[in-house]
Amino acid sequence: MNSNPCVQNKRYLILALISFCLVCLRQVSLGQTHEGWYRRGVEHVKAGNYKEALEDFNKSIELSANDHNAWFNRGITKEKLGDFNGAIEDYSKAIGLSPYFERAFCNRGIAKRKLGNFAGAIQDYDKAIELKSHDANAYCNRGNAKGDLEQYNEAILDYTKAIELNPDFAEAYNNRGVARQKQGDSKGACLDFNKAVEFGNKNAMDLLSKNCK
Repeated sequence: MNSNPCVQNKRYLILALISFCLVCLRQVSLGQTHEGWYRRGVEHVKAGNYKEALEDFNKSIELSANDHNAWFNRGITKEKLGDFNGAIEDYSKAIGLSPYFERAFCNRGIAKRKLGNFAGAIQDYDKAIELKSHDANAYCNRGNAKGDLEQYNEAILDYTKAIELNPDFAEAYNNRGVARQKQGDSKGACLDFNKAVEFGNKNAMDLLSKNCK
């Protein structure tokens, strides 16, 4: 009489173990595919776990080297880890696989600027704008690189275009203010710093207090 419940419990235990193993196998199977490693890498990036993300993107690319998104996201990860040369290589690979990948041009430009290659950055922003003429970020970033080269008139034109495309673009107002200040246009700079503060740019608060009394 006592044996029946034991058999019943054992049956449930076996079924539970089978179900658990199937779930584990599914997770392992997903993780060992190109797509599985890629997805996990993206989740690691979102969580700020860049070293773990890099490992996952490496495995994803090992399994499938033709996915431009995997190269692009590994480039982002390397940039977050301070490996700007590595990021440029990955963005270039993404562009080779997808020549109209506007974001890859824009990100490569950002990495080049961080390495002091301002002219190369501008070339990438030019291409990004050619591919997507309404990208306010590309104009703002190109303005930054032109400012680095002391091309303040051209930088101001790019910041103005960025603001035209995105009227709430605090960073563009702030950076245009800096460029105007470099040109001696204090009044215009202060107007821009005020706008930047209005839209939440904290750096502009300091600039406003120091230069616009």
